[in-house]
Amino acid sequence: MTLIGKKISACLHESALEVFPELSVWTFLVTNIDHANIVAQLRVMQGQIRPTIEAWPEALTDLKELADWRFAFGLMGLKPSKYLSSVESLIRRARKNNVGWMTGIPLVDLYNSYSICHRATLGGYDLDSLLGGSIMVRAADPEYDSFNPIGCSPDRYLLDERQINYTIGNEVACFALNHRDSESYCLSERTKSALFFSEAISQSQSMASQQATIALRAYFVEQGATCSPLQQLNHSIQYAVMEGQ
Repeated sequence: MTLIGKKISACLHESALEVFPELSVWTFLVTNIDHANIVAQLRVMQGQIRPTIEAWPEALTDLKELADWRFAFGLMGLKPSKYLSSVESLIRRARKNNVGWMTGIPLVDLYNSYSICHRATLGGYDLDSLLGGSIMVRAADPEYDSFNPIGCSPDRYLLDERQINYTIGNEVACFALNHRDSESYCLSERTKSALFFSEAISQSQSMASQQATIALRAYFVEQGATCSPLQQLNHSIQYAVMEGQ
């Protein structure tokens, strides 16, 4: 994805599709984000999370969306019980504590709340931090790629060519599709423009991703933000352009 002002081009590399033929990425760009109303929406979403997750099986691996991610992480050479998908990690924390999944950054907590309720992975980048760089979903290049993970040492994450990452040049923006983001591009209280995405490696996940991104985008539109149309990348459409004001 290349940032030209508020224009973003998105690319899904063949190396990612070789590992996950059904891989799809739902994405949209949002500008003019108003943080003032996010806390109120968070309260609404918090009220939905507890009854939603209590209706699910006790064993989260009985949920196909989460089981499929465990299979995917195994294909990437990662131990699924140690490297959880972002959505499974969020749901497990939410089950333990009503606010245990929250980061304290309202914009991040907002998209995480939609992630939990829809059982879909969701992530976001601060557009201003991209500085005209380009993002690609592709296999890792251990010789040249580097990773600056949020909240821990890079030594915890050894890059392997089996891993599929979001990358900006030779910097990993998100490790193993959704496991952990880079410190360099994360959202903050100052973010005014952002790119949101949700990836899936199976049909059931793709439906969840579509529903989650539709709902999140609808919230921003209702609050007066400017959003690009929601677009899906897959084996048939590997390139798309999004534009905001």
